[in-house]
Amino acid sequence: GESRSLAAPDPANGEVHWEHQAFLALNNSLLDHWGAGWDFPPRAAVDLNDPDLGPIRERAHHLISEFKGHAPWGWKDPRSCLTLPFWLDVIGGLKVVVPVRNPIEVAQSLKRRNASSSAFSMDLWYRYHSILLGTCPPNQRLIVHYDSCLARPRHELARMLSFVDLPAPSALAHIATSTVKLTLRHSRYSLADLSELGVDERIVRMYQGLCSEAGYSAVAGTEPDDLELEPSN
Repeated sequence: GESRSLAAPDPANGEVHWEHQAFLALNNSLLDHWGAGWDFPPRAAVDLNDPDLGPIRERAHHLISEFKGHAPWGWKDPRSCLTLPFWLDVIGGLKVVVPVRNPIEVAQSLKRRNASSSAFSMDLWYRYHSILLGTCPPNQRLIVHYDSCLARPRHELARMLSFVDLPAPSALAHIATSTVKLTLRHSRYSLADLSELGVDERIVRMYQGLCSEAGYSAVAGTEPDDLELEPSN
């Protein structure tokens, strides 16, 4: 969409979050309808045949129609983990790129931003990923690890572009990967830290599974990026 359609930069770091305001508003409407919120995921499976969803579904179709003729297109909003059943129903063949980060780091980020407790944040991390993994078929999702995106941006960009069937021109890839800012990372934890801090075993198992699907070793980490994207005509 147009730059004016994106949410304002985060006051905490001055960076744009790249969230399209119309998609964000739709996700909030869906969560409101289900008696939920970004910090209070739906407690039960949602009913996609609910006739009261009609107006929201119409808004979604109208918004999607604005992107016809502008392929490829997509949107980013963490709330989409919770509303994914709706979007998979509305958009056929949707492909989902799922960034994953150590839950301790997520908890610390939420503590800085919202003063959330570690217990609350860990449970929220688990519920977001539970809904996503239980909803999105493996062939329609790509898991990418936050650490890998920082350590090997070219490699991870190539994985993502391949997944969504887009070419990888070297010039544009260089511009994209040059936007990575290591200074915005405030903490780093390993898989061992999860066990040492006594994190719920179900969270540890889920994180291990996500790391495995992302091709990331939660123990060894990643090596610096030494791969080049192939030129594309």
